[in-house]
Amino acid sequence: MKKFLFITFLCNIPFLLFASYIPIKLSGYNSDIVLTSGESNSETSGGGWSLFSDERISRGGLPQQIRGLFSDVPYIFNAFDKDCAFCLSSVKGDASSEKFGSVQTVYFENSQRASSLWILGTATTGQAELSLTINYADGTSDDKQTLTVNNWHAESCEGTAFWQLGRIDAAGNIDNDYKYALFENAIQVSNTEKAISSVTIELLNNDASAYIMAITASDRPVPENVADKKLFFISNSHLDTQWNWTVKETIGEYIKNTLEQNFQRFDDNDSPNFQFNFEGAIKYMWAKEYYPEKFEQLRNYIKAGKWHISGGAVDANDVNIGSGESLIRNFLYGQTFYRNEFGVRGGRDIMLPDCFGFPWSLPTVAAHCGMKYFHSQKLSWNSAYAYNKLPRFARWIGTDGSELLSVLKLNPYDAHEEFRKDMSYDTQMLDEVSDNTATYGIPATVKYVGPRSDRGGGLDKETADWLSKSVDSDGPLSVSLGSTTEMLDQIFHMGYDNIPKIEHGLPMRAHGVGGYTSRCMLKYWLRKGELLADATEKASVMANWLGTLPYQQKTINNSWIRLLWHQFHDDIPGTSINEAYKYSVNDQVLNQLDLSRTLNNAVGGVAANLNTSWCENIPLVVYNPLSQDRTDIVEATINIEENIEHLKITDSDGRQVPVQIVDNNNGEIKFIFLATVPSLGYSTYNVSPTQSDESYENELHISENGMENGRYRISIDSNGDVCSIIDKQLDNKELLSAPIRLAMLYDESLSWPSWEIHGDQLQQAPREYVDNEGLNIEVAEKGPLRVSLKISRTKNGSTFYQYIRLTSAGSENRIDFVNEVDWQTRERLLKATFPLTASNAFATYDLSIGADVNANSTSYSTDTNNTDAHCEFLGHRWADVTNADNSFGVSILNDCKYGWDKQKDNEIRLTLIHTPKVGDAYTYQGRQDLGLNKFTYSFFSHSGKWNADTQWEADKLNQPMLAYQTTTHDGVLGSKFAFVKVNNKNVAVKALKKAEQSEKTIIRFYELTNQGQDVEVEFASDIVSAEEVNGVEEYLGPATFSNNKLSFHIDRFHPKTFAVELANPSVYSGTVTEAPSSVSVDMEYNVDVMSSNSNKTDADVRLAFPAELINDDIVADGISFKMGSRDDAQNNAVKCEGQSISLPSVPNGNKLYLLASSLNADGNEAEFDVDGKKHMIRIESYSGSVGIWSNSSDVKKEYRHENTAFTATHIHDTSENKDGIYEYLYMYKYVINIPEGSRTITLPNNPDILVYAITISDNVNDDTHPASQIVQVLNHTDTQDPYQEIEHTDPIVVPSSIKASSYTNNSERPEMASDGDEYTKWCDNSSQVKWIEYKFDRPQTITGWRVMNAGIESDEYIASEYNLQRHVNNGWVDVDCVYDNTTNTTDIVLEHPFVTSAVRLMVVSGEQSEHGVARIYEFSVYGHEPTEAEEQLTQIISRRPAYGFGKQTAKVYGSSGRVNAAEDPYNILDSDRKTKWCYNGSSNKPYVIVELSDIYSVDRFDIYDSRTMEDYDNSDEYTISVSTDGHTFTTVADEHGVASESCHTSILQEPVNAKFVKLEMSKGGGGAVRVYGFDIWGVLNQKTDSDNPRTPVSLNKTILGAYNTKNFKETALNLTDGVTDNTELTWNFNNCGASNPVNWVVLDLENRYDIRRFIIYDSKTYGTSNNITGYRIYVSDIAPTDEEMAEFHKTTGGSKWTEVITSTSDNRNIKTIDLDDAVAARYVKLEIPYRCVTDSAQLYEFEVYGELVPTGIDKIDDNSEINVYPNVVNRGEYINVIAPSGSNYVICNLNGSLIDYGKTDKRQISTNTMQRGIYLLTVRSKNNSICKKIIIK
Repeated sequence: MKKFLFITFLCNIPFLLFASYIPIKLSGYNSDIVLTSGESNSETSGGGWSLFSDERISRGGLPQQIRGLFSDVPYIFNAFDKDCAFCLSSVKGDASSEKFGSVQTVYFENSQRASSLWILGTATTGQAELSLTINYADGTSDDKQTLTVNNWHAESCEGTAFWQLGRIDAAGNIDNDYKYALFENAIQVSNTEKAISSVTIELLNNDASAYIMAITASDRPVPENVADKKLFFISNSHLDTQWNWTVKETIGEYIKNTLEQNFQRFDDNDSPNFQFNFEGAIKYMWAKEYYPEKFEQLRNYIKAGKWHISGGAVDANDVNIGSGESLIRNFLYGQTFYRNEFGVRGGRDIMLPDCFGFPWSLPTVAAHCGMKYFHSQKLSWNSAYAYNKLPRFARWIGTDGSELLSVLKLNPYDAHEEFRKDMSYDTQMLDEVSDNTATYGIPATVKYVGPRSDRGGGLDKETADWLSKSVDSDGPLSVSLGSTTEMLDQIFHMGYDNIPKIEHGLPMRAHGVGGYTSRCMLKYWLRKGELLADATEKASVMANWLGTLPYQQKTINNSWIRLLWHQFHDDIPGTSINEAYKYSVNDQVLNQLDLSRTLNNAVGGVAANLNTSWCENIPLVVYNPLSQDRTDIVEATINIEENIEHLKITDSDGRQVPVQIVDNNNGEIKFIFLATVPSLGYSTYNVSPTQSDESYENELHISENGMENGRYRISIDSNGDVCSIIDKQLDNKELLSAPIRLAMLYDESLSWPSWEIHGDQLQQAPREYVDNEGLNIEVAEKGPLRVSLKISRTKNGSTFYQYIRLTSAGSENRIDFVNEVDWQTRERLLKATFPLTASNAFATYDLSIGADVNANSTSYSTDTNNTDAHCEFLGHRWADVTNADNSFGVSILNDCKYGWDKQKDNEIRLTLIHTPKVGDAYTYQGRQDLGLNKFTYSFFSHSGKWNADTQWEADKLNQPMLAYQTTTHDGVLGSKFAFVKVNNKNVAVKALKKAEQSEKTIIRFYELTNQGQDVEVEFASDIVSAEEVNGVEEYLGPATFSNNKLSFHIDRFHPKTFAVELANPSVYSGTVTEAPSSVSVDMEYNVDVMSSNSNKTDADVRLAFPAELINDDIVADGISFKMGSRDDAQNNAVKCEGQSISLPSVPNGNKLYLLASSLNADGNEAEFDVDGKKHMIRIESYSGSVGIWSNSSDVKKEYRHENTAFTATHIHDTSENKDGIYEYLYMYKYVINIPEGSRTITLPNNPDILVYAITISDNVNDDTHPASQIVQVLNHTDTQDPYQEIEHTDPIVVPSSIKASSYTNNSERPEMASDGDEYTKWCDNSSQVKWIEYKFDRPQTITGWRVMNAGIESDEYIASEYNLQRHVNNGWVDVDCVYDNTTNTTDIVLEHPFVTSAVRLMVVSGEQSEHGVARIYEFSVYGHEPTEAEEQLTQIISRRPAYGFGKQTAKVYGSSGRVNAAEDPYNILDSDRKTKWCYNGSSNKPYVIVELSDIYSVDRFDIYDSRTMEDYDNSDEYTISVSTDGHTFTTVADEHGVASESCHTSILQEPVNAKFVKLEMSKGGGGAVRVYGFDIWGVLNQKTDSDNPRTPVSLNKTILGAYNTKNFKETALNLTDGVTDNTELTWNFNNCGASNPVNWVVLDLENRYDIRRFIIYDSKTYGTSNNITGYRIYVSDIAPTDEEMAEFHKTTGGSKWTEVITSTSDNRNIKTIDLDDAVAARYVKLEIPYRCVTDSAQLYEFEVYGELVPTGIDKIDDNSEINVYPNVVNRGEYINVIAPSGSNYVICNLNGSLIDYGKTDKRQISTNTMQRGIYLLTVRSKNNSICKKIIIK
């Protein structure tokens, strides 16, 4: 039978959408048989008993909707807080009998056709016999049918529809016999064509009571039988929000796929029973934001019961690292979203199939949030508790005794192939059900089914179809798909009593425990973010209660949601790819900014009502976010203009308090002082400068050997470690058995590096300790309040700075160790070891809510399946070792760490840094946490057992009091104020916030000591109402209160939450300041910066704000900004161009607020003028990241500190008409203090600055500003940032076009290397030669270059060799080279800048091994437009072009010889430092002569000698001489005694002309000369084209391109070198076959010639390879483009080419081709078809003969001082200019726009960068000028 329901309600009319069952909405209920939350009694004839809902009590509670345990028939009950049953009673004398009688007609709200009806009910006084009549809408009825309803007490689930229910009486007493049941009866409908309008039910037997609770209609007949064994499938799709991908891919691909692919399954008629479960509210939020149309479809599928929400949380988060409050908020914000968007609860199951272990606190939190179930398959990955001993089903008992019904043994969540069959007959499943029945009394089992890859998506059709068939099948197993919660309801209501309890956490052995520590900065920001959110909410509640600042719920909730989703189980554990943390860090910093600004304004709202009028100097307000009166040290910074040495601080009672200046930096004074502040309250202080130091009595002493206060005496040993701690209050007890040390343990995890810490490694002795290497000890602080020692050390490449601090008061019972580490040690686990005199086999670990007690770490066993192995323990803020006799103990506290181990009874260790040795997988994790690490741990001793003092001391460490500087004013709250006071120190307020769905205040308490407590809480005003709620703010019942006091009992380690309504603060005499007013300023918008989702390109900026994200008003910190129109084609911002804007008159309007940002990526300094007064403001960029974190040398840490008033969570990219997924745009709030009545503001004249809105306000809240550090970001203090910024004087040159040799895929395109994003890359894994090319709109002077490699992925992926190349003479020449590189980023300022129109990065070796894949994350060049002088700079002219094309301006003319062919003099003309010229012959002065293509003016020579690459002595002397004819040489350099130089550089005082350069050197080591390179620097002086007709015009000309080159020596460049007899200087190529049929080369003759002859020197001219047998020669006057040449190998000829000759049978060695008629052309293409090549060929030379074509100028005036010719040229040709030295030229177009200018000294003007057209060329000498019309063709 078909067993699944899919119901929807449209206009309250139910109809069958997909399948067989429709729960009927009934009317006329007469009895409330189910007691739910808030109800005090019920009317029932069940002996005073009723059922209760699972929302009131989970155990034994009845859900609001159920499915029959075995039938799967769905039933939906009427609301339990109303009448929810039809009572029939025949009990004599019973009130129910008299009231309800024995006959009831049950009316359907909407008539329904059906084949059968399913009646759900129960009987409370024995079995009830009923008759039922079906009544049709037409007035007719069926015959009566009889049915039996069994007595509600049942011994088993057999025959029940729902079992294991409990009872409650009117007094609230629970009947602990959970064996009550509901029963179902199926009734056949005789006429299926008629609509049923009601049923009449009559109770037939006496002294009986029956309750009809629900009716469901079906379109199927009554089944003959129902299988009594169940197989449940949890159809799911696991989607890791970030892991091996980032949130961008998750949103852009995987969420979309999940929606579309599951919708496809739902709409497939072959799988009508398919249903789907999906967790993670954040993914639903993103679906709504990015896919609104699909989101609407999703709503319908949820209503239809096809798509089920599971998990109930913001995301499937790691549940280890987040605080108890984070766990609660995860459910709160998830369930709130689900309720608001879909009207449903997001499941009552915790669905965590892939998390890395589960803490003991999870059942506590789950129960408090109304969650009932937990399920996972992850424990199969090596649970710390032996997996085979764990039960499949368990009653998991939390730290407070709460219960979470759990499925601990599930199959992999992505299993599916094995279910492609009829599962109702599966024998393996039947065996499992039988086992479960025998073991747990549960005749069922449950399985995950889902797609593979952790990328979401949908199940494949084949599996879905088989599952659907299995549901309808008739096998012994009844197969179900459905809602996870409902299926678990069925399972755990089949049996309960036999389910075993588990009363401990469920951690992992190794997998996942590394996540307690990996990515330390994430843990740091998480802890800081959680506590900042807590402090912000508490202050905001107070300000909202006062009415001074409305509760900023949107800002706070958005921050929480960002904080929460980054606790996903591959994000916060640190197991995602590096790029993912770009988004994590930015969100964490954004949270710091948003929460801090909200906190600051909330504190300001309270401070404005505190009395500071008594302060004579600088008033400070101190805020205490803890619910305990507190005396503690406060850190603050103020600015005082006068030069002072001391401070005096007094409290409001006139008492002077201790103060200590920590630092005085030109009037910026950082100091600490002792403050006393009430619980969740404020105190005021006055700070005054003084010239005298006040003395305070204290017991602080310090020296380099130790320190002491009233509690502790500490000794420091020779390693800089604390070796002794004497507790004076414990009878001078020694607390250490050995020094506290930093231990380095071997750390290896080859498969799962970040995830794992292995127990066998923990049990080994540390490899090293941080000892006295580099030890320096100095007294850092010596004051009345605090003393500290600064201890600096080094070890294994890492640097450690540690401040050991003691105070005289406040935190005097604590020893703080404040650490900053530059961690550079790989394959090590850093732990702080605490060897104690307290000894105990057990330690207690804080779980944030509750605590866990664990024995010492246990070791692995060879039989890991049968042995428990607890190695690394989870602990939050503290861990404690109390001596076994409970006489004393030590608690170790920390501010951001979570991992611990304990190998000995008396030693506990805190894990600090985890940088494991890695294998072949996740190699980048071998670098994790290298660099800056900051953390604090503290030592706190106690007498007796640990107690609440440990908890509070940890809270004080983590949440210091905060100081704010304010103004002097009266205040109704007085000088001190407490909002909440708790009378019991064993209970703490852990949340104080506004309710999500009302204006009430939520207050949550935790019990701290594992003992139940009676509590009384006093508020600042009377309580109007109070009720108890759960963690997701669902009503539980009334609370007890009187006046302003709330009273309750709280159980051990239990959370307890209340919703209270407080009276307004009118009880305080005086006037409370009001919330700020906002008056908008009218502006004339002149730019459109917003676009709609349907028209993303509708904006004037490339990155536009999505209009759908912006409201009419943006409210930030209580200030409202009126926004411009978001409609298409409307301006909505002001681009600043010096406009003046009139300001309205506002009473007390002394604050002007700007909502602004900058289009400039670096932001701008801007001057705003208000009535003549100038205000300088830095306006930050509207795009990019507010926080950039890196621990590498590649990326600069950057944080913006602006007020982020508005953040757009995605962008519209108008250039590409798409969403910029998870890319943010920002609007910042800036304030200008103005006099009331100001009239005009004048904006800056900078169009990069955008102003979106201006508001004038009377706000006083921001008159109070923080004096303590609020925003917590990670910066270097003592350590040095590995990122050392290279100062480039020029900006990055932005290329106009980018291309590359190839690229792997669209996400690794060449553009990615120039996008400024250090997490995107260009990747080429296919090309033989790998390069990326940037072209510029106009020539640039390149002054520097930067390359970021792929070290983020693996050290092996760092390119070891690459070259920067410039484009010159149509080729690419190496300018700068990086060899033997191991650093991820090279950032180079060029010693010799160069001018070029394009650059290339040639990647020689893309990995540390030879060659490899090119992976370039960033390639940047720096430069500017060239000056006239820079255009004349000499450059290296001797290096051979790369790639086998270009112009070879230098070649070897002659030499003294060589050792072998591999060490030819030819090698000195490349930039490859691995090749060399070597000579060891008889000549004492080996030489080489280099011939240049023309006469150059040269002025520098660089000789790369032996020691460049080898361990041979360099030559000690060298001589350089030059010649213009090759015969007569003039010595220009003669150097001796230079053997110490590996590179000999000779710079001439004056340039000399040269066509030949001769280098002579003495022999070096081994009697040989070894030269790796010889660079000649110069500029062209004179072209030397020969007029001899016997000289080929192709000699030394340019090769534009060629196809098919074997190597970089035997290239087409050799075809024009004039060498016809050297077998090594040929063009050597292979036959590439029909797929690449044409080998080709293109020559640029550099002028037009009348060509009359070609000569090809073929292979056998001197060699042995077969000659080519055919060829084609083409000519053209039009230069081919790169794109055209890229296709030449595929086809012959081309539209721009004229065929001159074709030969298919020319086998001559020297092929001479004379033309009958000369052809005029500049470009020549030689093609060799593949059929004309045997295997390979060698061409020695390709000579072209001809005469220069006349210029087009009839006559050059020899008498004229200035001549210009020709006046008609092809683009790329030169214009010749003859003019006196020092003459200038200017080229303009016919519109008068300047195109080019410069000196005429080069005698030629290039037209390479000019477009075709007509230009005017003006040449001016000292005495004359001419203007010529020039035509560029």
